[in-house]
Amino acid sequence: MRWRGWRSCSPKFLQGLPQQYSLGLMKTIYPPPHVYANRRFGYWRELLEHWVFQVERGYRVTTGKDPVYKYKERTNVGLLAAAATANGWVALEECRSEKMTRDEEDRYQGRSDLRIWRDSRHHELEAKFLRVALKSESTTRLDTATENSMQDAVRSLPSGAKFDRKIALTFAVPMVTTKQFERLGSEEVNRLLAELNEYVLKNAKPDFFASVYPGKAEVSGRPNRVSLGVVLFGREPVQGTEPHEAS
Repeated sequence: MRWRGWRSCSPKFLQGLPQQYSLGLMKTIYPPPHVYANRRFGYWRELLEHWVFQVERGYRVTTGKDPVYKYKERTNVGLLAAAATANGWVALEECRSEKMTRDEEDRYQGRSDLRIWRDSRHHELEAKFLRVALKSESTTRLDTATENSMQDAVRSLPSGAKFDRKIALTFAVPMVTTKQFERLGSEEVNRLLAELNEYVLKNAKPDFFASVYPGKAEVSGRPNRVSLGVVLFGREPVQGTEPHEAS
């Protein structure tokens, strides 16, 4: 099923590069990368395309041994920061930020997972990471991670920037056991990954979304587990001050 607003990712900066730079994108046996952004976040498309390229390149350069989705939240936030920098943003990880308690009565000095600036825009992102058992029918952990990132983003206070936005970010890495991977055919893997994409878009209702599945990689710290790629999606928990703009 193709969702309105989706498109295969073919970043402009790949055009004209030597063939080996895009080889990973061309040879993957899994669903091709997809990038989606609604009208309000249309300017995120290029950033997400840079991120997709970095994920693919990391898999290719390390010959599948150390792609970003082998690791957890901090590593994945770091690669997104690198992609943002490549796209013209200034990015700072684990940056001090003023926050509000859950009961909204007190303020305290906390940390944001990632803050990015470009021109008059400032975004403060709170990220959650989880590995999704691809063969499991339960979506509880995915739903919980999404809700937790939303709650963290809501507690961040405005910075005073003209186009300030708080964004709840989720990284979801599909995972199977080694034995499951050996039994699954490519068609079944494609179907399961497509269902994951569909579930996120339908239920999380993200403002932006990107998925990229370069290939299998061992999961760090999890023997006999294989990861297949990563899904990144974000949502603004409250209405910002910037008017909608065409994408």
